[in-house]
Amino acid sequence: MEIYAEITLYISVCVTLATLGMGLCGICGDNWVDASTFHYGLWRYCFKYQTQTRSATCYDIRDVLEVEGYHTFTQVFFVSGVGLCLIILLMLGLIITMRIHEQDRKLFIFVSLIFSIIQACLLFIGCAVFQAKTDNRASSQGIDQDWTMALAWTAACFSVVNAIIMAIHAVLNRDFYQI
Repeated sequence: MEIYAEITLYISVCVTLATLGMGLCGICGDNWVDASTFHYGLWRYCFKYQTQTRSATCYDIRDVLEVEGYHTFTQVFFVSGVGLCLIILLMLGLIITMRIHEQDRKLFIFVSLIFSIIQACLLFIGCAVFQAKTDNRASSQGIDQDWTMALAWTAACFSVVNAIIMAIHAVLNRDFYQI
C-alpha cells in the first residue's frame, strides 16, 4: 500500500478524534440554548439567577421542563452518533496498528465508511431538528443558540469530512481492496 493511503488513514483518525471531542462536549455542555435568565443543554437546565423556587444552579432538564419529543430525539441521535464515533475510532485503530489479513482489512474499511456516513446523518439530523424547533421559539421567547450548539454542528461537519476522507482512501486503494 502506498504512502498516501496510510496518510489518509491517519488524517481520518485525527478527524475522528476531533469529532469525538466536540461531540462529547456537545453532549455534556449546558449551553445549547441561552436566554436572559436560563440556559440549557441536552441533559441539564441552568438558572442564571436565584428565583423564589430555584437556586442559581443546574438541574436535570426533566425536573424543570416538560421535555418535548424533539429534545429526546436530539439526545438519542446525538448520543448514537458519538457512540458510532467511538466504534469508527476503534476500527481505524485496528486497521492501522494491527497487520490483519487483506480481506479483513477491506471489510473494516468499508464498515468504517458506512458507519461514518450513518454517523454524519445522525449528528446532522439531531442538530437540525433541535435548531429548527428552537428557532421557532427564539423570537417569541428571546432565546438564542449558544456555543455548545456550535460545537455540535462542528462535530457534524467533521463527521462528513471524515466520511469523505474514508471514501477517498477506498478509491485511492481500489486495487488493493479489489473494488
